[in-house]
Amino acid sequence: MPGGDSEKVSRALVGFYSYAKTIQFTGAALDAGGGGDATNYVKSLGFNVRNGVVQAIKELNYYSFLDGTGILGKMNNTTTPSTTVNTTLDVTGTGDGARYLRPGQFINVYTGTTTPVKFSAQIVSVNNTLGAAGTIANTSAGGNVTITIGPASSATAIAVGDAIVSSSGATAGSADSFNKAMAGLKVIIDNGTFAVNFQNINRVNNPQYNANVIPLSGTPALTRDHLRRGILADSAGAWRGRSQ
Repeated sequence: MPGGDSEKVSRALVGFYSYAKTIQFTGAALDAGGGGDATNYVKSLGFNVRNGVVQAIKELNYYSFLDGTGILGKMNNTTTPSTTVNTTLDVTGTGDGARYLRPGQFINVYTGTTTPVKFSAQIVSVNNTLGAAGTIANTSAGGNVTITIGPASSATAIAVGDAIVSSSGATAGSADSFNKAMAGLKVIIDNGTFAVNFQNINRVNNPQYNANVIPLSGTPALTRDHLRRGILADSAGAWRGRSQ
């Protein structure tokens, strides 16, 4: 007789994290927005805190799609940033291009996915060039995707693949999100490419826990046939539920 064993069950472990975001107030800013009395000061404070929460939610949405490293994009050229004037950097077709980058954002640039920080800077503009078909360029369309940064903290040459992460400021050594972000869909929907171990499960040794993203191109590619199968499977389950 075969040896008996318990059913193997894996329960997801969800950790609780705090996400902190700073909002700085100055007397001049409060005077400009408040009109000089305490009531308007309170309104100005409330406005900034409320919009700070909205921005924090947006940032958490960015990370919910990523792999937990905090990397928002990667460099696609070799350039030495200036410490006195603006510099344009190419991020075309690497990672998610400029999808998670925005004007006014402070960034740190790392060597690939290792330390130390090469330089810190603030993004002045995100430049999505129109592609040949008239669509905004991204990782799958024509044209270049670049960002323009202000003066960098160091004139350290970048290399293709250097990582961009969100930073708390443009000065050297500013705190950032490198390896401090939550695990997003890149890790959750994965076959061990981004994280071999997830929720205490080694997905290389336990392929039944693997998940795979079907690309728009390649073999196999995402086609209408895949979607039909999903609709049919769902419909069949629904009808079985009704019959029972």
